[in-house]
Amino acid sequence: MEKNQLFSNIIEYLNNINLDIDIKFKSKKENYIKNMTNKFLNNLGIKLNYIMNDYDKKIDPYNLPIIYSTSDNLFYGKFNAIFQNNRYIFKSIELNNVITNMTPAIYIHELTHTQVLNHNKLSDIHYEFLSVFVDRLYSYYFNEENLFLVNQLYRLDILKRALNIYQNYDLTHEQILNIKMIIISLLEAEHLFYNYIVGYQSDKIRIIEQVQCIFDGNISVDEALDILNIEIYNSNELTYMRSNVKLANEISHNFFI
Repeated sequence: MEKNQLFSNIIEYLNNINLDIDIKFKSKKENYIKNMTNKFLNNLGIKLNYIMNDYDKKIDPYNLPIIYSTSDNLFYGKFNAIFQNNRYIFKSIELNNVITNMTPAIYIHELTHTQVLNHNKLSDIHYEFLSVFVDRLYSYYFNEENLFLVNQLYRLDILKRALNIYQNYDLTHEQILNIKMIIISLLEAEHLFYNYIVGYQSDKIRIIEQVQCIFDGNISVDEALDILNIEIYNSNELTYMRSNVKLANEISHNFFI
């Protein structure tokens, strides 16, 4: 399918569904973040690799300082790093100071960035793909207070805004690249999440194995996309999205792994 036609079809679909997010998350204690993240990764068999900190030492990513922000955005998350001597030096992770059941998903999103950038094997156009896929998996398996539905709607709202900007505004070359990164990353994450959910157990294991290979630096994100046959410019993209939205609406409360 031609790219602009696909984007127009997706916008038409997103314009006809309700993307309003009703957030009623209860507050959590600080230890909830790492406890739930660790539980999630252990259940999937994913191991985090050591990263370099600003003292030029290898550290467990869990030991990166967490800085709490007063952002109005409950989904706020950011990692702080510098690129030095041909590698990333990680300094801290920022999260919203209001800790909810969404916070571990945001935390693992940022940790995933550290794992990919740790090996400096990332194509800019896929920058958010793996982090979004992993935080989607977390929200699916730990669906307290309809976390998965909230995450789904939040990501689709970002996609809708990005597509509208891409199609309706005059942008600089740098802005076009950034918007395309957001669009492509989110569509790739939708596609892979769909494959994970509908796949057999062997398919799920294969996908998680590729995530671990990326974390270990054995393959790049681009190579994993080829191995997993993730191609966004096809006529099935809306099918994947509709299926994920249907699942988000149907899934029950308190679905734990």
